[in-house]
Amino acid sequence: MIRRALLMVASALLALHNAFTPLVTALGSTWVLTGVAFISTAVNVVMDLVLIPRWGIAGSAMATVLAYLTGTMLVVAVAQQRIGGHILRLGWFCTPALTAYACF
Repeated sequence: MIRRALLMVASALLALHNAFTPLVTALGSTWVLTGVAFISTAVNVVMDLVLIPRWGIAGSAMATVLAYLTGTMLVVAVAQQRIGGHILRLGWFCTPALTAYACF
């Protein structure tokens, strides 16, 4: 059950990340996306080193979800800063994924 829940959270985060990345690119912040990728990768590697010895493959999955969360938060923050609006008001679009997550 935990694996399914992690997969759903990872998919939702990756979808949100992929929704905002073209917007940030269109606003001319491609180097910012490179930095986000480096930070997300660093989080993944560090968390893999911490979590895999203790939880094995589930630890690797958790590390990946944390890396996706980091990357998504950074991309959304950059998009919100560049646009100057409240992008996070659209958070209700995540309701179906969160409902499915709560069922497991």
